[in-house]
Amino acid sequence: MRSLMMGAALSVAAGAAFAQDDEVTLQLKWVTQAQFAGYYVAQDRGFYEEEGLDVTIKPGGPDIAPTQVLAGGGADVIVEWMPAALAARERGLPLVNIAQPFKSSGMMLTCWKDAGIESPDDLDNRTLGVWFFGNEYPFLSWMSQLGIETDGAEEGSVEVLKQGFNVDPLLQRQADCISTMTYNEYWQVEPDRLKATLVEADARRFIVNMPRLLRGRPNPAMTPGEGYHSGSVERLCAQFTGSYTLDGEIFSCVGGQLIVEPTQAVGFLPL
Repeated sequence: MRSLMMGAALSVAAGAAFAQDDEVTLQLKWVTQAQFAGYYVAQDRGFYEEEGLDVTIKPGGPDIAPTQVLAGGGADVIVEWMPAALAARERGLPLVNIAQPFKSSGMMLTCWKDAGIESPDDLDNRTLGVWFFGNEYPFLSWMSQLGIETDGAEEGSVEVLKQGFNVDPLLQRQADCISTMTYNEYWQVEPDRLKATLVEADARRFIVNMPRLLRGRPNPAMTPGEGYHSGSVERLCAQFTGSYTLDGEIFSCVGGQLIVEPTQAVGFLPL
């Protein structure tokens, strides 16, 4: 169950075009993570400099509203969900969509299997965890399209639980379903297991499949016969004979071995 929440890069109308040698501040929607990798890779490889731009990238966070940062002059360009950007325009902020990095949303509702929720028809009289700070607009629009009220857990309505930016309401059984992103919270809802996809060196169509892997969406065509091995495990151990890359950076393992377990933090040593 997904809702429309596409990410966009936006600017105010007066600042949509930049002159050569301009200093540009980019405000991200959330903390530094894989969904923003392209901006950092472009900076690291000098793509901005080639265009005469001196770009500063500012990470976001739970208390940072990109549209407010832009309105206050703290950024020239922001990354924001389209519904939140449209709501800001309605309030008078002259936002302009200058780039559309994502064509579809990574947001979804994740539910307990034993809750018996198989389709939107089963959401009636349930408690649903919903992010706010602009993330609630697609959910409320979806409920409106389904003809479901948000006045409480009763017939024809749902209880909306204001969800923090974690999966605790689901793990603690405070909600039947919660909001998750395919590349982030979804992978946290099974606390004692690790979800992983191992890719063989000669896996077929790797370049084509890589975007889906990075978003945590391996498709049925990614089979062991094609060089892809997906599963849920308690412990992941990888043996390296040399350096390896993670999010575009080169790392080295002590003793050549990397072990990941749900209860352990993983440390990396940049070279």
